Amino acid sequence: MRGKGILALVLGVCLVFGITAPLWAAQAFKVGDADVSVYASLRLETDYQFHNRGDVPYGQTDNTTDFNMWMSPISRAGLRINYGKVSGLVEYGLKADSRVSQETYLRHAFGVYNMGGGNSILIGQTWSIAADAAHVPLQRLRKENLLIGVGKLYFHRNQQIRFTHKTERTVLKVAIEDNDNYKTTYKEAGETGLAGEFGLLENGYLVDESTPALDLSFTFKPNSNISLTPTGMIQRYKLKDNSLSVYHDVNVMTWAASLEGTIKTGLVNLDFEGWCGQNVGLSTVLFDQRPGVIKAGIPVANHYKSDIKDVNSYGGWLQFGVPIKPVTMFIGAGYQQSQVRNEDDPSTGTFYRDNVSCWSAFINFKYDVTKQFYIMPEISYFDWGDAATTKKTSDGVPYGNDLGSDLYAGVFFQYNL
Repeated sequence: MRGKGILALVLGVCLVFGITAPLWAAQAFKVGDADVSVYASLRLETDYQFHNRGDVPYGQTDNTTDFNMWMSPISRAGLRINYGKVSGLVEYGLKADSRVSQETYLRHAFGVYNMGGGNSILIGQTWSIAADAAHVPLQRLRKENLLIGVGKLYFHRNQQIRFTHKTERTVLKVAIEDNDNYKTTYKEAGETGLAGEFGLLENGYLVDESTPALDLSFTFKPNSNISLTPTGMIQRYKLKDNSLSVYHDVNVMTWAASLEGTIKTGLVNLDFEGWCGQNVGLSTVLFDQRPGVIKAGIPVANHYKSDIKDVNSYGGWLQFGVPIKPVTMFIGAGYQQSQVRNEDDPSTGTFYRDNVSCWSAFINFKYDVTKQFYIMPEISYFDWGDAATTKKTSDGVPYGNDLGSDLYAGVFFQYNL
């Protein structure tokens, strides 16, 4: 018990010093028989943002230019422990704003038990295995966007229990996860809920969550140069009628499937991901929508507001990495699209597009100043597409409601301790 108490105290001290004393944090050491290491990654970007506001009322400015310098929201510090068959990691992120006090937030906290024979169990909070967040394009500006919401499907960091089986050429992962489905934003019975997010009666339903999300991924590596990973997730919950049976229960189903891959050659490295899904806006990031614009990928109410229509989405990204000593050039692009499914309402002059979409492209150059420090000049472009609601000409042709675009030109800095 005494040894465990000392270890717990050391872990707490290490987390504090991992954030406040990075030079010390770079050290690895032993606590009894446990191997302990502390690390940190500090990230900063500086850029010019050329913002096209799209369709604006006559007489208003339709573009602006901003100079940004900010700490990346995913700068982090963490601690790793290995003790026999047990290992663990705790990692905190740093939200930095010179005008407001700094604060930290928990990114990862999990333990892993090695069962032997390539099998292990993970318990805690870390990346979802659906559309693996560890496999991302290296697009860094716009607060280290990584094409999330414009091609990259991203299911956040979730609480989970995960089983992993590894062989020489394959990795199988199965997890039950607590994926986001708005349950944390629903109010208690008698108060307004968020069924209205779908266009249903605001306080007519309560959330009934009977099963967790189920995620699966399988990685196949035929050789050291090729890696292919199909992934999938499915979750379901129910909006229970809370209006004396005036309505009926509504089942909300979310599923997604993706195929990720890496192909390395002597001249170029190719990374890619393609995905599709239903109602994925409930659990992931899709579009950087403007205020008042329908969020993509969320189910919508039917004409009678008594049930929902499922909304389908798809997208993907592609990246080429080319080493041109002393730098590595990355060129990439992403695209995604969602159905709208809302019904036109001529009485209010509200009409809906069949689909909404956005895309992005980037080019950057990574230069390693040292093994721990690199700089990356980048130019990236985001086209936010058209809003879901639109206007029509007298002959029925839709027009207007362009959401605009953003062009970033700047430099990203990363220092790993």
